[in-house]
Amino acid sequence: MKTLRLGTRRSPLAKTQSQMVATLIEQKNPDCKVELVGIETQGDRILDVPLSQIEGKEFFVKELDTALINGEVDLSVHSLKDLSTERPSGIQLAAIPAREDPRDVLIFNHHALDRLLSGEPLLIGTSSPRRLHNLSDFLKVGLPRNSSSSASFKFVEIRGNVHTRLSRIHEPMGQPKYLDGVVLALAGLSRLADFGGTKDSILGLLTNVRWMIPPLSQNPSSPGQGALAVECREDDDEAFKLIRSIHDDVASNHISQERELMAEWGGGCHQRFGITVVDVPRLGSVMFKKGVRSNGTEVDGMSWDKPDQKIFGVNDRVKWDGMKHKPKRVELEGNNSINNAALFIAHTNASNHIDSSILNKSRVWCSGKSSWEKLAQRGVWVEGCADGFGFDFIRPLLAKNILSLPKLKEWGVFTHLKASDDWEECDVIPQYDVTYLITDEDKEQLGQAGVVFWSSGYQFDTYSKFVSNQAIHCCGSGKTAQHLSENLKQDFYPFPSYESWVEFISKKG
Repeated sequence: MKTLRLGTRRSPLAKTQSQMVATLIEQKNPDCKVELVGIETQGDRILDVPLSQIEGKEFFVKELDTALINGEVDLSVHSLKDLSTERPSGIQLAAIPAREDPRDVLIFNHHALDRLLSGEPLLIGTSSPRRLHNLSDFLKVGLPRNSSSSASFKFVEIRGNVHTRLSRIHEPMGQPKYLDGVVLALAGLSRLADFGGTKDSILGLLTNVRWMIPPLSQNPSSPGQGALAVECREDDDEAFKLIRSIHDDVASNHISQERELMAEWGGGCHQRFGITVVDVPRLGSVMFKKGVRSNGTEVDGMSWDKPDQKIFGVNDRVKWDGMKHKPKRVELEGNNSINNAALFIAHTNASNHIDSSILNKSRVWCSGKSSWEKLAQRGVWVEGCADGFGFDFIRPLLAKNILSLPKLKEWGVFTHLKASDDWEECDVIPQYDVTYLITDEDKEQLGQAGVVFWSSGYQFDTYSKFVSNQAIHCCGSGKTAQHLSENLKQDFYPFPSYESWVEFISKKG
């Protein structure tokens, strides 16, 4: 029986993550036993000063590195986002296990909605320059309110472990430590609730709270967030082989992209930008970038594997833009009684005639940022959105135990009547019907089009019979892409958004 000594910080989260890694290694290597060795770091000792104000770097790893190099332990586990891109000589990265969800989460107490709707400012705890920068812009329009003005809130510097931070939203209002909300990494919270002896205490602190998970497009995470780095000495081939058995290639590829850009831009605890790479169904890998680089340059964008423009011949083909062909819309009556514990608003205007007080009785999610902002302006608390990528993109997120969301069959989906067949697993609550009126001019334009963008599956069903067999079909990456994959007998090209399609076909070359 081979025994490996695993160096770990003593915080509940660090020990939980280390125990997870130990269990994975033992499962993959039955003849190996992993023992945890607790080591205190500078970041654990200094809890009353924001990390951005502490001199030096590697606040959470330096002592672990020393123990590893000196042979006191055989491997160490770190939250990968805590590691700088330059590691000490003699240490090698042996494995990156499968990544947890990289998103940030805001946890608010039960007073938060009433305080916002009465115009009172919220106190939100975080000490991350990245979160301070990106969340400031998003929360102004993402928090519920009763007017067109921005939501009122103030950030408060906060340090300490997850339990300490969460406890502050349960302080009596008016006390010095009282906060309305705190910002955390969803990955750490999930691990504490799913593993080890921390489950009951964490779930107790998450009783009677409100959740908010900002869109990755508005608040990409710190590079490497949600991932673990397992390191060993460069000359320890035996340990490397055992640890390598838990390596995940997908996570490693995504994180390599994030950290490569971070090294170029200048990272660390002072960074004010986020970079996150995720896989999107039917689209592939997408990189979100937002914030301020170390040289002061603003960044805000999304990268993905675009199609070859030569295939499209975009300069030579006639384009037909389905977003410019709006259907006739008729509101449906009698669907105002909502009994679902959770709702998904599939279109920006799908809930306009439902009173916000009714919507706030359910846990509300929506299709994208635009829908979120409109709902928030009406005083609706939105927990999260699909970033315009469709419901499948957030399906793994909604299944997280920590969120305690109902099964999908208990969800209500607000959409239009003709989209009901695309939502067989949920309780569809159609709010309106749509009808396209086809003219001879429409038929002629469609017959001449070389590139077509479909805005919905129903639009495709209505118009596609008039499109040339040589035309290239495009759409968003959500339900419309799913519909085309099931009903179109040729390749098509999903795009991250309508705007990305417009930009793509507008480029010369």
